[in-house]
Amino acid sequence: MAKKEKPLCVICNKRRAAFPKSDPAYCADDWQLKLERLFEATLDFNLVRLFRSDSAEVYMVLHRANTEPVGRVVVLARPGERLVIRLLEENFDWAAPAYQLEGDPRVETRSQAMVSAIFSQVLDSWTAPDEGPDVEIWTFTGRFEAETGLVSERPEVWVWR
Repeated sequence: MAKKEKPLCVICNKRRAAFPKSDPAYCADDWQLKLERLFEATLDFNLVRLFRSDSAEVYMVLHRANTEPVGRVVVLARPGERLVIRLLEENFDWAAPAYQLEGDPRVETRSQAMVSAIFSQVLDSWTAPDEGPDVEIWTFTGRFEAETGLVSERPEVWVWR
């Protein structure tokens, strides 16, 4: 039986794709470059804590490209579980590419880079060093209606365990 041949890297089209392991599309060099660009895009966000209690935090989200805050992050902690709710402002282009990488068909959006910022800047303060984070992140891409408690569009949900 013939061994299944790996596809070529989608960026350089020279070396065999090996990353990510679940769906190989990038060679090692281009995968490293992609992760570096995503890390840099994550650093474009700064979360400034406005309020903290024993079971909640509120952060203001700043982005390097804007002079005004671009969103709010609300963290609610319940006994035995942690829930992160991200409420976004509509005046920021969250669907825009987070970075530029020529030839890459799978560029992450600013919204996806924001998830990395939440994990790096917020979760460390809520998770003990010997405990893994158990988190649900809800992102609302539509308007949250306070009267009904509904979101006008279906939210995207990331679960991290």
